[in-house]
Amino acid sequence: MKKVLFATLFIALSGCANILEVTPINTPPEREKAAIPQEVLDDMEQDIRKLAGQVHHSRTQERVYSGNQLDLYRLEARQLSMQTDLRDTYTGEYYDCSTIAVRYQFNLYNSYYENAGRWVHSENTDSKYREDEVCTYQSSGRIRYTPGKEVDVSDQPKLR
Repeated sequence: MKKVLFATLFIALSGCANILEVTPINTPPEREKAAIPQEVLDDMEQDIRKLAGQVHHSRTQERVYSGNQLDLYRLEARQLSMQTDLRDTYTGEYYDCSTIAVRYQFNLYNSYYENAGRWVHSENTDSKYREDEVCTYQSSGRIRYTPGKEVDVSDQPKLR
C-alpha cells in the first residue's frame, strides 16, 4: 500500500514540476554613469600636482599611493625617468626634469529619490592614466609642471 501511494504521489508531482526562474527581490539596481563634479576634478588635479612634485623631489623609483577606498578618488604615481643637469637655452640656468606616471581612479557613488517615485543610483569608477613632466630649476627654484594627455584604462585592474 505504501509503495503504490508513493508511486502515485511521485507521478503526480513530476507531471507539474515546471521550473521557473525566480529573480531575487534584493537584486542590485541598474546604475547610471555619474557625472564628476568640477570641485572633485579641481581637488584631484591639485592632489596630482602635489603627489607628482613629491615623487620628483624624493627621486624615488617606487610607486606612491594617495587615497583609500572611502575617498572620491585614489592616486598612484611613480617616476619613469629622471634627467639631471639640463641647461635652459634662454637663461643658461641648469634644471632637473622627471617624467611621472600618474594613474587615478574615481570612486563616486550616488543615490537619490526621483520625483517619479523611484530611486536613482549612479556610479563612476573610471580609471585614467597620464604622464606628467616636473622640472625644477637649480638657481631660481622655479618649478615647471606639464600635465600629459590622459588615457582611459578602465579595463585594467583596479588600484589597491
